[in-house]
Amino acid sequence: MGQRSLRTKEVKKFVHRSNEEIKTSITGITYKSENSEVEIFEDGTIKFNVTQFEEGYFAWDGCTPKKEILDLLIGTPDGKMDFGTEEPITYYASFVHDILYKYKAEIPLSRKTVDDLFFLILKRSEFKLAGIYHFGVRTFGGILFGAWKTKTKVKNLQISNVSWEKRHCEEMINIGYQIFQTHPFMKSNFQNQ
Repeated sequence: MGQRSLRTKEVKKFVHRSNEEIKTSITGITYKSENSEVEIFEDGTIKFNVTQFEEGYFAWDGCTPKKEILDLLIGTPDGKMDFGTEEPITYYASFVHDILYKYKAEIPLSRKTVDDLFFLILKRSEFKLAGIYHFGVRTFGGILFGAWKTKTKVKNLQISNVSWEKRHCEEMINIGYQIFQTHPFMKSNFQNQ
């Protein structure tokens, strides 16, 4: 008989094995975690080197909170399946948010800035409940996850590029661009072509 998967106190719904990066308007800040899992560069690039984690991947619960009851996950929904990424629509927003929350005691970004990045990624994905989810993390993130090292806020925060959009756009083009012309990633990456 097969062994059941290991149980931890924390709920893990997703596992991500690819390094990712986002290009933001956060400039003049640098940071590198001990094993280079997270790096922030002066030009606003934030790299998530998940292959540097001890496990070789990053696992998280998606949009928090979630509880496991009788092998079912109960909690904040992660939204519909995004046909372009083949993941729930909130997947990448929660990925970025959860990694940055993990480093809250070290990174030179405020909780507000990290919560706003979450919101901007949800909006890029055209998630209809982005405002409600942002309200949730702004209201409960500090209560559930405690104080942050940095309080400095970034004005006019923007995201200009994310690695997963480019990768998924290339995949969509390889399987037939016309099918995916209306996908948010395709519109934002190829609107001028």
